[in-house]
Amino acid sequence: MVIDITKREEELLELLGVAWNGWQYEHQDFLELNFELSANGVPTYKSFEEYLEGRLEYKQRIAA
Repeated sequence: MVIDITKREEELLELLGVAWNGWQYEHQDFLELNFELSANGVPTYKSFEEYLEGRLEYKQRIAA
């Protein structure tokens, strides 16, 4: 599966420590999570980038 990601998404994935060959799995996880949230009436992420930024913020908070 080939995914089209932006430069910013690529930077965020690298900051999260995700190897390039795992990017498609991260994107698939995002799609599944957004689907589950939506199905349960919970607000969803607007984009893959927003999802990655949230993950990075969380990672930085717990590392502090």
